[in-house]
Formats: sequence, C-alpha cells, structure tokens
Amino acid sequence: PEAFVSVYMGTGGGSFNPGNPGTYDTQTTIGGGQYLAAGDFDGNGSPDLIVAHASNVVGQLFNTTVAAPVPTINQAKTQPDPTNGSSIAFDVAFSMGVTGFDGSDIDFTGSTLSGLSATVTPIDTAKYTVTVAGMSGAGTVKVSIPADAATAISGGAKSLASTSTDNTVTFDGVSPTV
Repeated sequence: PEAFVSVYMGTGGGSFNPGNPGTYDTQTTIGGGQYLAAGDFDGNGSPDLIVAHASNVVGQLFNTTVAAPVPTINQAKTQPDPTNGSSIAFDVAFSMGVTGFDGSDIDFTGSTLSGLSATVTPIDTAKYTVTVAGMSGAGTVKVSIPADAATAISGGAKSLASTSTDNTVTFDGVSPTV
C-alpha cells in the first residue's frame, strides 16, 4: 500500500482523537504521497476532509458540515447615545442569509428599564434593523440575540448567540426640573 486515509474525530475543544481504526489503506497504489485526511474539525460528528498531494500542499478543503449563522448586534450608527427619543435603533448583521428572525428573538437581559419591545425590519436576508420602544424613566437598554433565533437559508442550521461591541444605549426620559 502506498496511500492511506487517516481519520481523526474532533473533541469539540480544538483537539482530535484517532478514529477506530485510525488508518485505512486507499488501495490506490499511487506512490509519492497522495493522502486524504478526514477529521471532525468542529466536533459535531460529521467529518471534514483535507486532500494533500505529493508536494505536501493542501489541494482542497471540503467541509461536510453546515455552518451556523453568527449574528452581530450593535447600536445603529445614527443612534444618539444617550437619547431621550421614543425609539432606539440597533443594526443586526448575520454571517449569512437567515429566515425566522423577528422581534420576539430580542433579549433585553442586562437592561435596567422594563416594558421594552422590539420590532425587526429586514434590509435583506442577512441585515436587519431592530427598533426598541417602550422606554420610560432613565436607564439603559441592552439587547442581544440568543442562540437558535434564526435559521440559515442555506443548510438550515440554527444561529449562534450574538456578538457585539456596543449593544447598550443610555435612555433618559426624565424631564429636567427647574
């Protein structure tokens, strides 16, 4: 035998364990180092493949898994902060087109105000504007998107929890006294 397939199963923590059996003879009898390595790089039980050629260069990378959409939510570029306006805008960008994302998917954990509601307006299948209303008094509005809030159009994977760099806006609806 001149070419082998090695199988490694991902642990989900960035390391791999040899499959059982770990090495298979490809029966190709091709000399010079034609190799195919299979590994579960993301720990979901579905193998990913790398084809290495005789020159020790990776030729192709096939991922047989479906990537999950990753949402990012931040205060809109035009959103004043602090504000006393009747609504607060946030921009949402998913890493790919999604369906099923609506106002009920907005999480207000960390907000100091209560009675908040959200409306989602699509810009396209990957970009949305979230408008928050219902503020009164003074405090902060913090938004996030929990895991499984949307579904990828391609492949049907559920979305991951959101990331952000600025997902909090200060609200001050208290009128000044003289």
